[in-house]
Amino acid sequence: MRANLFQLAIIIGSLFTVVAHGLKDQNLYLGGFFPLEDLSGNNWQTGNGILAACRLAVDLINNSTNILPNHRLVLIANDTKVRRGLLPRAQRVLFNYIFRPPTKLALIGAGYSSVTEPLAATSALWNLLLVSYSASSPVLSNRQKFPYFFRTIESEISFNNPRIELLKYYNWNQIALLYESENIFSETMDDFRSKIAVNNNITIISSESFADQPKEQVKQIKEKDARIIIASFYEDTGRKVICEAYHHGLFGAKYVWILIGWLEVNWWDVAVTVSSGQCTREQMREVITGQIAIDLTYVRKDDKRAISGQTASEFTQAYSELVPNVNKRDLYAAFAYDAVYAIALALNQSEVDLVKYNKTLSDFTYNDLQMARIFRTNMQNLLFEGISGTVSFTAKGTRIDITGVTQKVNIGIYDGQAKQIAINNDLVQWKSNRTPIASVRYSFTPLHIDLALLISMYILATCGILLAIAFLTFNIILRHERFIKMSSPRINNLIVVGCSMMYFAIYVFGLDGRWVSQRNFHAVCVARGWFPVIGFTFMFGSIFAKTYRVHKIFTSGKANKVVRAVMKDTYLFGLIGILLLMDITILTAWQIIDPMYLKILNLTAESSPNQDVVRLPQIWLCDSNNKVTWLIALFVLKGTVVMVAVFFAWETRKVTVAALNDSQYIGMAVYNVVILGIVGVPVIIILADQINPTFALTSGFIVFGNTVVLCLVFVPKVSNCILNMTCIL
Repeated sequence: MRANLFQLAIIIGSLFTVVAHGLKDQNLYLGGFFPLEDLSGNNWQTGNGILAACRLAVDLINNSTNILPNHRLVLIANDTKVRRGLLPRAQRVLFNYIFRPPTKLALIGAGYSSVTEPLAATSALWNLLLVSYSASSPVLSNRQKFPYFFRTIESEISFNNPRIELLKYYNWNQIALLYESENIFSETMDDFRSKIAVNNNITIISSESFADQPKEQVKQIKEKDARIIIASFYEDTGRKVICEAYHHGLFGAKYVWILIGWLEVNWWDVAVTVSSGQCTREQMREVITGQIAIDLTYVRKDDKRAISGQTASEFTQAYSELVPNVNKRDLYAAFAYDAVYAIALALNQSEVDLVKYNKTLSDFTYNDLQMARIFRTNMQNLLFEGISGTVSFTAKGTRIDITGVTQKVNIGIYDGQAKQIAINNDLVQWKSNRTPIASVRYSFTPLHIDLALLISMYILATCGILLAIAFLTFNIILRHERFIKMSSPRINNLIVVGCSMMYFAIYVFGLDGRWVSQRNFHAVCVARGWFPVIGFTFMFGSIFAKTYRVHKIFTSGKANKVVRAVMKDTYLFGLIGILLLMDITILTAWQIIDPMYLKILNLTAESSPNQDVVRLPQIWLCDSNNKVTWLIALFVLKGTVVMVAVFFAWETRKVTVAALNDSQYIGMAVYNVVILGIVGVPVIIILADQINPTFALTSGFIVFGNTVVLCLVFVPKVSNCILNMTCIL
């Protein structure tokens, strides 16, 4: 009787135990891929810390009454080694998971993207979820190839948006790309280029990829004077890049390297030998100091409790107790922790969904496509607070999260939801205490005519105009006096008009960017063409006409008859009119067919002491597409007239015609104009890009030549007036 009661008590106790544990002894198995053993020479952090974080999550889930209350998670861990190239070992681990009992419902891992990619493709053939904690390759976002892959870490591509926002924040509009030719980096840079191409006002001036030795690629970036360099690589090849950068001088206050932040701590702190030479640790540090990294947010920054009930600080404390050796801890621990919770939550919801199919989680087999799709759907729909932040997935199975911007310390964050970057400028440290710029900035400085020179020439031009007005007044008032009347005063008036127009042209030549805007400079160019050409024709055409008359009288031998019948002023006016008509025809055709425009000529650049700003002097010139052709036409016309005038003046050099009392002075005026033209025009053309000498010579020749002509024509008449006391004031 006592024995029966005792047995009954045991049975009742067992029943209470079963109820108390809520059937937690029904196991659900997960397979894990972890780099547990370090290999000599490889700098990937050990995966023991990742495994410890996963086990911490498994224990908390198994002690929970809300997540998988009727089951126990069992994590089976296997070593895939640290080196990213050890794919065969990882595949063997996968096949052992599949072909050896018990059945696994999901997989966790692996560490490297290059290892995870084939695992994700192969495990999908057996309808297995694979959730990675650190594989960030963009290739893994291919849903057709990897239909059951998820990751609690961001894709490497997700770094591109914060990179672009960082570039825009600092106005870095010219950059270089340098990356290792691995899928994870090449795919990321392809995506970056496509994003840049969409109206971001950023130019990639150099894009270089390398397999092992980056010497030539670094050299190319140096030659193209790139200051902002976005670099992506693993630690071993990255050290070669930094060493080459030292030997090529790609470091200092004007250079910024934007790196990836998930590389091992102090990955660069190693002496290296590359093609260009050796680098000490101090030299490596000199290159890397002050550089920026786009990094993951490894642990959430707030005090919000995760679904596990822990805050980030409580997790850190518990994790530190599990892994007291700092060297065994891993930055990806929180991602691995959240990966376990993601799987558990997806399975927890799936258990509810499976009821209508009369199935349980324990019924899963590798050929059960229905259950696999339910697992995937519930994983896709997850949204929960994890230790690494809010966990949710894109349609491609990639984590949506906040990215950090670091420079030794965290200096900013990029919110992927809001697509905004926030930088704490108080924490940013630049060498030389100034923000680097993306490229040399050109300070375009229009050169102006020296103000003292301009005023001096304007004064001389004004004096010349006043002198011309005085002679014109004298000529009009005394036009009936014999010694004035005999010299054709109306022709002399045209000489005064022409000289005045050429004096006025000095004002036009002095107009530059100081006084006239670019928009209105076209009018200045038109005036520069018309005033000196028409003025010259009035002035020299009148001299030519008077010289022609002397020559005609001298060669005809019938002076009185010729003067009366042919050589009256109206005849000379007609001759001058023909010359003016030819000028107007050429100038009008020029303006209509090939209009003048403002041409800005950049002169030799002048570097500033910091070599960041280059002063680029500019001069404003008037130009047209066929300017030389039109100038030749004018020069041929003017040259022909000048040469004929010289011929006439030379033949009549000894002639004195009483009826034309200024013939000798007119000849001297011809020689004066010719000499000034022969000397002045070539010199002015040669010095066209030297604004002050050009203006000084042009103005000087105009002032000197016009003044000499006016004096030769009018001073003898004024002298005669004074000597003969015939001046009427």
